[in-house]
Amino acid sequence: MQIHAEFTADDRITLEISGRGMIIRYESFRQLGKVNYSVKGYEPFFEGEWLPIARFDNRKGTAQREVVRPTPMAYSALGLHFKDQWGTLTPVELFEKALEDIAENWETYRSNYDGALPAVSEDKRKQAAFNIKLLRPTLLLLVTDENTRKIMTEGMSFTPMPRENDWLLEQNTLAISKIYKKALRGELTFRQIGDHRLITHAPHEIALADIPAPSTLDF
Repeated sequence: MQIHAEFTADDRITLEISGRGMIIRYESFRQLGKVNYSVKGYEPFFEGEWLPIARFDNRKGTAQREVVRPTPMAYSALGLHFKDQWGTLTPVELFEKALEDIAENWETYRSNYDGALPAVSEDKRKQAAFNIKLLRPTLLLLVTDENTRKIMTEGMSFTPMPRENDWLLEQNTLAISKIYKKALRGELTFRQIGDHRLITHAPHEIALADIPAPSTLDF
């Protein structure tokens, strides 16, 4: 299972759980120069890519953190990888430590990546702080409850739908309803996961849009 939890319009936490273990990634969106004209019913939009900035996993039996920092001097196309070994952690311990690390360091990791990522505004910083707190119990439920994972759509992207914060609700709705997201994922819809309300997308009928099958989408 792989799902994407967006905490700003351009930043997300990807959770991937399989028989080999768990991966948690912090990823940031970078707009590319190519314009996509092919999705029927939507205005042309710039394509982009989600860049893996930091990764936390326990697939080899012990937990580790890996942070990417591109540099012209690196031999790898992805740049330098800085790894920290975190020892033996349960899935919940790894999740909690990774979420705390992302909450504290996502902006630093992002700024260290390269100059192509936009600067973080004060509103985006505020939105991220609220959303990471709201996403923590939702993601923890997915880590601990297999039945909850089964009702999630593979590759689903979502953001919190707060009950008592109108400013955050507006920001999250604007973020997830960007043209490129709706064109590739579908129009907005809502899901309830336990006690947690989420804004997400209703996948297109393939016959209505010139897009690949949902399993091949990278957004």
